[in-house]
Amino acid sequence: MTGSVRDVPAEVARTREALTTLLARLDPDAADRAAAPAPPARPTVVLVGAPGRGRRELLAALLGLDEVTLEHATYDDLGVPLLEELDLLVPVRGPDPGSWPVDGATAALVLADAAAPLGAEEVDALARAAGRVDTVVFALTRTEAHRGWRTVLEADRALVAEHVPRLAGAPWFPVSADLARRAGTAPPEAAGALRRRSGLAALQRELHRLVARRRRMLADANALRPLAAELVVGAARADATRSALRGPVDGVGDLARR
Repeated sequence: MTGSVRDVPAEVARTREALTTLLARLDPDAADRAAAPAPPARPTVVLVGAPGRGRRELLAALLGLDEVTLEHATYDDLGVPLLEELDLLVPVRGPDPGSWPVDGATAALVLADAAAPLGAEEVDALARAAGRVDTVVFALTRTEAHRGWRTVLEADRALVAEHVPRLAGAPWFPVSADLARRAGTAPPEAAGALRRRSGLAALQRELHRLVARRRRMLADANALRPLAAELVVGAARADATRSALRGPVDGVGDLARR
């Protein structure tokens, strides 16, 4: 076998450039649609999900801050370990509630509620987002308030596997921002147990592993995602054209008779 693991990012970049050139030659309009925004200067994870899923609450807990401090702080002020290698953002919602703002992000952290499985609108928004960002991590929030969260988690996994198959193996993390917040004021003997039950440490480690250490690969993977989608559409259109030209099995099609 030639090459090495170190060669993979360069190979991915060359593949992206080749596909971009091919699509521009075949369908310039499709190439424009597939054009990816410039990657951020630092790896960026956007927190997305349906309204009411507690994005800012989870962001504050991941950073070990209260929401009031988070509201008035800048990244330069925070100085927390998670931000040394990547940025966490809660993007402003767009006018279309079914379109989560993931464009330009390195990865997406999708929030689901432990109260009930993902709804149809959430699954649809997830499918659309998965076409624009390659790496997705899931957080099942507010587990402390719902004893049946494990059942909800299994239902959510099944829904994702059915409707967005490529994310069937994406990691899920049951988390509780409330337990993490309570750990900040609890006696030392109780604080450690609350932090462990919050599940946030495991999520933080995964974000570093998946995103901070693979920023170059993820930027190219995100650029490849819409390119591949447009090429699939183009191939399907070409197949339909060929079928129409061939006509029925007897070999005499509408186009051939004209």
